[in-house]
Order: sequence, then C-alpha cells, then structure tokens
Amino acid sequence: MTDSQFSVKLRDLLKHNNLTMAEIEFLKVGRHFRLSQDAKAIIGRNRDDNTRILKLAGENDVILRLKDIPGPVIILRGKHTVEDIEMAGAITARYSKARNYNSVKISQYIVDGNGRKKPFPPDEKKEAYFLVRPVEDSVISKCII
Repeated sequence: MTDSQFSVKLRDLLKHNNLTMAEIEFLKVGRHFRLSQDAKAIIGRNRDDNTRILKLAGENDVILRLKDIPGPVIILRGKHTVEDIEMAGAITARYSKARNYNSVKISQYIVDGNGRKKPFPPDEKKEAYFLVRPVEDSVISKCII
C-alpha cells in the first residue's frame, strides 16, 4: 500500500470512527469501502489479507464470503443496515471469480463476544446466505476509499 492510500484511509477513519489499535491494524489490509456514514467494509485482496481480516474481526462485525466459490472475505464494521450488508455482499462478488455471474450466494456470519463466528441471522435451521448480483464498477468508484 502506498503512503497516499494509507493517508486517505486514515483520514476516513478519523472522520467516522474512534481511533483504536484495531482500527489502525485494519488500515494495513485489503480494500476499504465507505458504505454509509456509520458502516465500512474491508475486503481481502489475497489469502493473507483474508486471514488477517478474520483474525482482526471483533464483536458484532459481520463477515461475508462467497458460499460455493473460493474468493475474498469482507468484513462489515460499524452500525450497518440490511442495504449495507447487501452492498458488501455485492462487492464481495465483484472482487471474485464470480464477477460476471448474474447471481451469487453470499454466506454471512456475525462475530460474538468470544471472537467466534456465528451464522447470521442466528436461525440454526436455515442456511445463512443471501443472493446478490456483483456490483458495477461505477458503484465501486463511489464508495471505495
């Protein structure tokens, strides 16, 4: 990551969040997206980023990944809406090998207070996934940090 990318991400962090060590660590990995005033998504660029994102995940973070296709992990942090979750899923699909598919299954998890991933919503009888269409580049350009 170049210094200019880091500084743009840092300015966004200072504008929207409290500065914590966890937030600073997140600045070092992945691509960052501002989905709303209160919600930010970070997607891994490679396997190392994916692993780091999963290790850094904190309580109430939402983790999304493609259900049936290998690809990136994305984490949604902050106060988010259903629309933010859907957009994060569409971004995940866009940065995967499924970018040209019409519909992609996205698995979703929430991190509990002990750092464990739990299906989200927490209905054990239902698979925790939803369908998205990969987001267009024109939309990406509006929310990438």
